[in-house]
Amino acid sequence: MYNSLESFLLQIGCSWTAAKFIPYLLCLVVGFLLLKVFSKVAFRSWLRYTLMAVGFCLPFLAYFAFYPIYRADIQAETYRPPLIEPKLPKQATLFIVILPGCPYCIETIELSKQMLHKNTNIKIRYMLTSEDQEGYWYFRKRLPKQIEVEIPDNPSIWMLTAAGEFPSYVLVKNQKVVKAWHNTEFGVQALDQINAYF
Repeated sequence: MYNSLESFLLQIGCSWTAAKFIPYLLCLVVGFLLLKVFSKVAFRSWLRYTLMAVGFCLPFLAYFAFYPIYRADIQAETYRPPLIEPKLPKQATLFIVILPGCPYCIETIELSKQMLHKNTNIKIRYMLTSEDQEGYWYFRKRLPKQIEVEIPDNPSIWMLTAAGEFPSYVLVKNQKVVKAWHNTEFGVQALDQINAYF
């Protein structure tokens, strides 16, 4: 999900949002420097202006091609879960509602590790929406011990909580849902909002 520059920025203490957008600012600075260099070249004016335009835009566009900005990185939209487990914890907890075998759910493993590395106080609990023991062990073996993996007593309630979209992220505090995001709306702003609760 993150490249080495973004990971480095996270490690030195930048927020998730800053780590996402600082590389773009650096690309604009490099583009500006290339624009200055090409403005000094003694070519015909149309060629020089073309090189200046390409030099300015190319670093930003190349970085964007490999590491795009998604709508969820700019605007974190939440949803209201239609049904909630009646016994929610008082302590702030991020529930990640997953469906075993879902490729997007599998991708949450690395993100959860990064979240825990950035903030060791964060409490994450995976909730499986099926009684699949193989799926349970798949996630249990790959996640750190600090992250709980659970097959709930009634997995169908959690399936309804996710409104059928997996993975879904549900932030709970004082036995109430604070915010919830579907995977398509979960970006760096949501990560910063979650980080603020721990």
